Amino acid sequence: MRLIAIRVTCAFHTVSHEAVGIIAGIIPPEIMAMELKRVYDRSKSLGRRLSVDERKDERQASLNEWQKRWMWQQQGPIG
Repeated sequence: MRLIAIRVTCAFHTVSHEAVGIIAGIIPPEIMAMELKRVYDRSKSLGRRLSVDERKDERQASLNEWQKRWMWQQQGPIG
């Protein structure tokens, strides 16, 4: 994923994995997988496909998780 993001952004290889992903707008695979699982579980429990708004809510939750991870990394180690 990092190499793809570097090529999409035309960035140097010295750019961090997290930064190039954000610049390219590529959600990390683990966050995307969690989103797909939430959508699947929710649609299974409701017995129907999710509406566009419900899927947007799940995407927003993924973006919030991505933002939280980015902010945590920017703070660096405490001490």
